[in-house]
Amino acid sequence: MTMTEDVFRRVLAAAYDLHRHREAATYPAQLARVAAQVVPCDSALLVTFEPASGALRLDAWPAEQFERLDRDEVVRLHRADHPFVARCRDSRSVRAFRLVDLAPKDEFARTGLHTHVYRFLGIEHQLMMLVASPDSRWRALVLNRRTGEFSDEDRSALEALWPHITLAQRNLRRATRSKGPALDEKVADEASGVIVIRSTGAVTLCTEQARVWLAEYFDAVFVARNVTLPEPLMEWSKKRIADEGGGRRLRVVRRDAFVVSRGEHCLVADLIVDHGKDLHLMRLEKVALNAPAGSLEALGITPREAEVLCWVAQGKTNREVGMILGSSARTVQKHLEHIFQKIGVESRTAAILKAWQAGRHYSLA
Repeated sequence: MTMTEDVFRRVLAAAYDLHRHREAATYPAQLARVAAQVVPCDSALLVTFEPASGALRLDAWPAEQFERLDRDEVVRLHRADHPFVARCRDSRSVRAFRLVDLAPKDEFARTGLHTHVYRFLGIEHQLMMLVASPDSRWRALVLNRRTGEFSDEDRSALEALWPHITLAQRNLRRATRSKGPALDEKVADEASGVIVIRSTGAVTLCTEQARVWLAEYFDAVFVARNVTLPEPLMEWSKKRIADEGGGRRLRVVRRDAFVVSRGEHCLVADLIVDHGKDLHLMRLEKVALNAPAGSLEALGITPREAEVLCWVAQGKTNREVGMILGSSARTVQKHLEHIFQKIGVESRTAAILKAWQAGRHYSLA
């Protein structure tokens, strides 16, 4: 379903808030808040449930609304009476569902859950969606209203937020593991762009920063909001989506990023594939080269060898360098052998260190 201009802007604003949030401890409450920002509701929760132990955590907006609940009783009644819990046992679909989609309204009104919990809280309508979880816990966004059923547009808007939630959670986990800041430093206010595409390559959402970089690196021109992926990015996207399609668990899939350089910076694109809703999230990041190719020719190597060493110094494998430069991994290795001889080193690590040194001198010149 096509979103209106107003809903589209709400999704963009919520995505911006998610990607710039930097505190892992407060992220669940932030997620509940931005979900309510996208879909107007009386209350919103991120529910985290451990099926084995029955432990329940509620991160809510507004924060105080669910503080007096008997958690054990809430868990028992949801397990017994809520149709979404029953559905999650059989399917981990990440579509958004309304309560009325899963059970007739009059039938649910007769349950103990409605009588003892929902009626007390003034909840008559719900919109629910599972979110990505790195462990055995179930995590779901739940939006509540006293009056006014959630619409198909509300459901589409919440589903449009799903890939942003996944990427934001991934960045927080990565930062926590590395004991760095709660979000990767590269994901600053203007350090990343986001595009959501379908398997056909059609763009359904594009942030302003992504639009600027597409124009900068591909000389693309867009009319109003109509964004089309440049051909090289389109081909890479379709291949990644196809490679991560059906049967992907039976083989190892190489998730190579797309890289294009201009001057002393490069644009890196990566993709989170979601075949369930056919909405795939592309993240664009502009990165300064550790050792621009122009700084390396002073080492006495050819321009092509300088390009190879530039990308090796950026941490790319021979295969990735070959993809970027349009050659084979074997050809890249041959270039590296010549580079080693010319700059007087015997290993890849020594060559990288020499390239970085040249890059530092170049930046100070």
